[in-house]
Amino acid sequence: MSEHESEKDREDENEDVQKESETDYESWKEGKSKLKNVTIRGIDSEIYDQFSHKIRSLRMNLGEAITKMMNDILVDLNDSLDHLPALRARTTFDKYALDRLSINHYDRLKIGRADLEEANAKITFTHIDRLTFLPDVTQEVFSRYVRSVSHCGTVRMPSIFPKLIAYSKLQFCDRIEIYDVKDEEAGSTNSLVKD
Repeated sequence: MSEHESEKDREDENEDVQKESETDYESWKEGKSKLKNVTIRGIDSEIYDQFSHKIRSLRMNLGEAITKMMNDILVDLNDSLDHLPALRARTTFDKYALDRLSINHYDRLKIGRADLEEANAKITFTHIDRLTFLPDVTQEVFSRYVRSVSHCGTVRMPSIFPKLIAYSKLQFCDRIEIYDVKDEEAGSTNSLVKD
């Protein structure tokens, strides 16, 4: 191979790299041009804050979630020319939403991480004389699966997560005990059985 041919190959290679870079840049620019910063007037700030908190708790991006909802609504509108369909987010968020369960009217109940994860639902605990969350219940698991705890006698919480997180879910409970995880004995594996 002559020096002239290898120089020509390098020039061709540099042109290919430059074309590829330009193509990548154009693709990026085209995708970016589809995104738009939007200011919407007249949105209730409290509802917006609650909505954005829920979206973040589902580990979703707020812009992507709203775009998906608007797209679903457009599909609904196109499918229904005669009337305006009920505008609901259910189609968008069904795969993220957890079922809801109620657990109530027990004397004593111990709840562990496995219990909450196996239920895979937002759970409301009510009218339980003594409710204990075992030490393996982390802040993340508690926040994800416990919807609320209300009208209970004594609620025992592990000290491994901030008590304000726990208090945010508790209502009308007689007594709240925050116990040190090191001192707590391991709980029963079948913790949904009454003590």
